Amino acid sequence: SDGEIGSYGRDIEVQCRQLLEKVTMMIDFAQMLRKNNMLNKVSFSVAHLLSEVLDHVHPKVESRGVDVIVLPCISTPHYVLGDRSKVLQILSFVLDNSIRFSHPGGQVYVRLKSLDPERASQIQDS
Repeated sequence: SDGEIGSYGRDIEVQCRQLLEKVTMMIDFAQMLRKNNMLNKVSFSVAHLLSEVLDHVHPKVESRGVDVIVLPCISTPHYVLGDRSKVLQILSFVLDNSIRFSHPGGQVYVRLKSLDPERASQIQDS
């Protein structure tokens, strides 16, 4: 029926847009890895960046039925100095891939922590 064909057309359009977004992100990621690429260092909020990443992957989270669980870490600084757009691209890319390869109904854990040895801590049970 015409309604069914229209529905398939809309689904194809959505999938094509998502694919274009992924290809663009991969190209941006590859360009970022080039040695002559300059970083744009700015101070930015880790919480706001993570919120933006989660907003970006939300449609995929919903469609895959995956839970994304953010694990707070006391060593995570509130603000960092770095290239915000590149960190956003990398986190979005990694989280998107984690969601894509998770089982429907599965869980993806996100933990951001400082790698500074003076601020990092670990607790382990025997």
